[in-house]
Amino acid sequence: MAGEGQLEIRIQPGDAEGAGGGTVVRVAGEVDLATTPLLEDALSDALARSGPVTVDLAEVAFMDATGLGALAGAADQARHQGLAFRLRTPSHPVRRLLSATELVDALAIED
Repeated sequence: MAGEGQLEIRIQPGDAEGAGGGTVVRVAGEVDLATTPLLEDALSDALARSGPVTVDLAEVAFMDATGLGALAGAADQARHQGLAFRLRTPSHPVRRLLSATELVDALAIED
């Protein structure tokens, strides 16, 4: 797991996760103004591949509005490309942020 103030992102084939193809983006650490560009790059890379995109947020310790904006933007881009986009096991801080902004109803979330 990433240390405090750090972000770790791994992009893996979905088959390795039993996700039926596509791409899994595993995010760990803190997603904030300083680290959101890294998340945006990873999401862009995942969307450039074929198949559905799953973003695993189980190990995210903190996320601010910029990170949430990156997720919402990627979900919108996926819809325009005809790709499935879902969030997997959002951590408590992420789920709380999603609920507070009502995006919990707008994004596909898998527990």
